[in-house]
Amino acid sequence: MIENAAQLTTILTEALRFAEARNADRLAWHLRSAHIALGPSDAPRTVTVDVIAGRVMNGTAPVPLTRIELAVVVALAIHEHGLSRAELADLLYPDADGDRSINSVKVAIHRARRRARPENLVICADGRYRLASHVYVDLPVIERAVQRLRRAVSLDVRDCALLDTVRERTSTERPQFMRDWGWFEPIERRVCDLRRNACMMLARDALRRDQLDRAVEIAAAISHRDPLDEEAAEVVIRSFLRLGDRTAAVLAYRRYAREVQAELRLPPPQDLLALIDRYPERPTANGRNRM
Repeated sequence: MIENAAQLTTILTEALRFAEARNADRLAWHLRSAHIALGPSDAPRTVTVDVIAGRVMNGTAPVPLTRIELAVVVALAIHEHGLSRAELADLLYPDADGDRSINSVKVAIHRARRRARPENLVICADGRYRLASHVYVDLPVIERAVQRLRRAVSLDVRDCALLDTVRERTSTERPQFMRDWGWFEPIERRVCDLRRNACMMLARDALRRDQLDRAVEIAAAISHRDPLDEEAAEVVIRSFLRLGDRTAAVLAYRRYAREVQAELRLPPPQDLLALIDRYPERPTANGRNRM
């Protein structure tokens, strides 16, 4: 039995390397989970840097890092080629004394290693610090998965489940102190783009499947965050028209047109207005418009 388990562990390890080498992220997640479950109880647990939520996990347990320790780990997570101690100091302490900030970085790395266990969370080679190869960073993996789905002709149930998970995770705000990190702003934009792309794909898919209330709900949430998002406005308008609610479609168009005129100083988009004009009102017996 032990021999079989050892053989299966070896097979899973090779399969995991194969999946990761080909960016088969969803397969890699399942293989990694199976590999961890099969391993002995005293084996090192997978360390995950959850950039989206702003936390580091050792297996299923959160690693209790201070803010500066978390900042060091997140900074290394988003700079996969590593950073020198001086570069880390400039990033995290832009206005501080050089020697003092470099020493603070050194202390933070030492403490993060000790808290995470195994202590090779951060490695140093050629004068540059980087995360060890066994550390899993969520953001780039999820971005690649969503990018591949954007090229798909249609979404299946598993694709939608994955995108729903991404939508839920990215809708949670990072801690305020992370949003105060000036260097984190580009990452915050990446998370926002990830959320928007996942939501837009779900809204388009719901429209295609005639799940019109769901399409309106998801696309309207995008419009609430970004009133100038034309693609989201279009899905809302199309959904209302196909629901037979031309009045709601017109109101959605007018809201979007006002934002475009006020913020961009541009005329209202005529293609959306033409879309509405192609759906004349057709009152039904119960008084509700129907297309």
